[in-house]
Amino acid sequence: MKLLKKKITKKENLSQPDSDKYYFDETAANEAVDFFCTYLTYQRGKKGFQPYQPMEWEKEKVIKPIFGWKRKKDGLRKYRKAFLYIPRKNNKSTLGNGLILGFHFLDNEPGAQIYYTANDEKQARLGFDDAKKMVIANKYLNNASTIYSSAVLRKKTHSVIKPLSHESDSKDGLDIHAAVIDEIHEWKTRALFDKIMTGQLSRAQPFTLITTTAGTYDPGALWYSEYTYAKKVLSGEIIDETYLPIIFEPSAEDLLKPDFDPFDENLWYEVNPSLDIIIDIDDMRVEANKAKNNPSYLNVFKRYYLNISTKSIDVFIPYHIWALGNYDLRKRTLQDYIGRKCFVGVDLSSYEDLTCIACVFPNDDKKSVDVLMFYWVTEEKALARKTANEADYFLWADQGYVTIVPGNRHDYGLIKNGLYEINKDGRIMPVVGYDDWNASQFALDLVAEGINVNPWPPQNKKLWHKPTQNLESMAKNGLIHHYGNPVLAWNIENIMIRYDGEYIKPDKAKSRDKIDGAIALIIALGEWMGHQDDTFNFRGEWLD
Repeated sequence: MKLLKKKITKKENLSQPDSDKYYFDETAANEAVDFFCTYLTYQRGKKGFQPYQPMEWEKEKVIKPIFGWKRKKDGLRKYRKAFLYIPRKNNKSTLGNGLILGFHFLDNEPGAQIYYTANDEKQARLGFDDAKKMVIANKYLNNASTIYSSAVLRKKTHSVIKPLSHESDSKDGLDIHAAVIDEIHEWKTRALFDKIMTGQLSRAQPFTLITTTAGTYDPGALWYSEYTYAKKVLSGEIIDETYLPIIFEPSAEDLLKPDFDPFDENLWYEVNPSLDIIIDIDDMRVEANKAKNNPSYLNVFKRYYLNISTKSIDVFIPYHIWALGNYDLRKRTLQDYIGRKCFVGVDLSSYEDLTCIACVFPNDDKKSVDVLMFYWVTEEKALARKTANEADYFLWADQGYVTIVPGNRHDYGLIKNGLYEINKDGRIMPVVGYDDWNASQFALDLVAEGINVNPWPPQNKKLWHKPTQNLESMAKNGLIHHYGNPVLAWNIENIMIRYDGEYIKPDKAKSRDKIDGAIALIIALGEWMGHQDDTFNFRGEWLD
């Protein structure tokens, strides 16, 4: 009892239940730990086929609280649901299997239905099969069971373990004693979740373990709803004595620090309790090095290894980073840049939403740039977007950020006139870079007007790599002064990245919505880089 109170704090809502209502059964808690040690073996990974030796955090935060805390009035289990929120590779699935078998063999519940559940049939079967293998691997458990392809029956109690998913044939009429809900961040709907919860009402001491790594940020998602509830229970905002929140993540205070460092190894140990036991520190360092040298991998590292939810794994520049470029919110015009050198990127469209010009004006510090954007959209597309409640181009037009083009097709003459306007009043436009998809005639017309042009073939991964990296690194340092342009902010937020070996570039097909302005900006930054750095050659290659 004293040991448990030392390990589990009141803040975590585990150690100080109302003494008038609950007690800690030391014998039952130790029996559960002994069950893991005596009867179970790891089935996969570095510890495959070795005896299960619960880690300290597994014993003190999960196994003992679940099996040890009981109600005084009837001796039944206090906790009815646990939420295990932990980075990947910390043994959560194997721990879930161990708990399933504990409920199966220790609870002695007659006719208990126990389920390993997942988003799809394949994942549910994988988890169930690991539990089944644990039973087969132990002589006592095997002899006490009847093993079927999709079920493990305990002879003494007629309790049964089965896999269950959204794809399962029948989910009605469930009478569930215990369930593991695996990787809830992958669950797209809550139909099965709700059936599991309502299918436990007739059981004496039902239990559900929810396991997950951080999912993509979505306030409407099932995982986020459960995570929010668990956080409120943990903080004391919600009083639910039957709920056990077990959360491993950086503190909110740490995340808000300006110098927050995802590569701090002390932080890794804090959020990965299995580090140096199940997880090799050198493997973590490899992943961290990938994130350091390929910045677009940073969100992957944060989500899977630090349990930090991101808006999307592949979100290139989060909004709070992009907002660093709100240098001030006074809207700029070309008149503010008379006599300045201007590097230009163009992304054209004939039917699809946006055509745009990005203007990059380098500042005297030779590090930061001012950005002006010019957008055009057809009236037909603007109406369709507004009707679908997707993007209000009419509002942006009223604010002066977008020009609405009559009809359903862009007039490239307007874009060329825009370029001629940029090149007036002493402004210097050394070159225009353009996404050369379907733009050959446009380029020829500019050349005829004496304007230098550089094609940016979408398939040239080398060409796009460094300017794309530069966009990210400059944004992180507040060096792109975009003055709060809402259309550009929307484009930036939509960017998804394509990884191709060591190279990265924006992926229009994967991106969540239009990224045309971001494409034009990357081209403009690339042109600027090329005029500062002779490692760049406008024929479309990076020189070594």
